Amino acid sequence: MPRQTKNRRWNARVDIELPVAWQDERDGVVHVCTTTNLSASGLAIRSPKGLPIGAGVYLVVGHPSLGLSFEAVADVVRSWPTASSEFLIGLNFRSLPLELTAEIGRHVVSRLEQLERRRPSMS
Repeated sequence: MPRQTKNRRWNARVDIELPVAWQDERDGVVHVCTTTNLSASGLAIRSPKGLPIGAGVYLVVGHPSLGLSFEAVADVVRSWPTASSEFLIGLNFRSLPLELTAEIGRHVVSRLEQLERRRPSMS
């Protein structure tokens, strides 16, 4: 179930699992993993392989059947190992077409609205 991640970022961000195939610009090897969160400016992935900060990757995210599917190039801005021998990797998109940025933003807002409707009332 998606939930909003609290942080100081400019764009709304929502926790969401989407399939991702990524290719490191340095070696061309394709890896498959999932997102942990998404915003119009970037995403985070949980991956079996780590990446150094500054590395560039080519991404294929989501699937049409999930309501969101896109390709992008991004740069690693955060990377750290987890206790389960995976890596959490924060990626910022390089320049995206305005239409794609808007589509991702709409998807994030829609998921946040769904979350808000599901939240139990505190009254």
